[in-house]
Amino acid sequence: MLRLIATYITFSVFASLVFVTSVQAEKRCAKTNQPVDRITTQLVNDLLSGDYDSFIREIGKSIPMNDSNSGFINPLREHFPNGFSQCRYVGKKKLSENLSTYFVELSTHEGSVFVYMLSLKENSGFAGGIMQIQISTDFVEIFEYWS
Repeated sequence: MLRLIATYITFSVFASLVFVTSVQAEKRCAKTNQPVDRITTQLVNDLLSGDYDSFIREIGKSIPMNDSNSGFINPLREHFPNGFSQCRYVGKKKLSENLSTYFVELSTHEGSVFVYMLSLKENSGFAGGIMQIQISTDFVEIFEYWS
């Protein structure tokens, strides 16, 4: 009987560790009812996980990045070095078949950051990417870009 209890406890601890690990690996944003394009999804996941180098590389494919305009990421590196624990798409607007805007909220116990992205869809051999991005702790500032 004692061996059965020890086996059950070992299994329970193992199952809990597997569950927690899989939940952490799968943390994603609560999405809008509309589909989100690949580039935006990747960028949001980069921010969520704190992979700011990947974030800058992806943005750099459509917006030339250099020392003078990539500094906006430094406050995120400083205040949110491990990324964010929660994320949600506040809104999405489809401006045309190929152009959409996104309003995203990322948060931790330390606070929230709001992100506006203007995304050009990859389509028919044309490159896509983020054409404009704004990041702020001020909800109203980002809402004004989005609206």
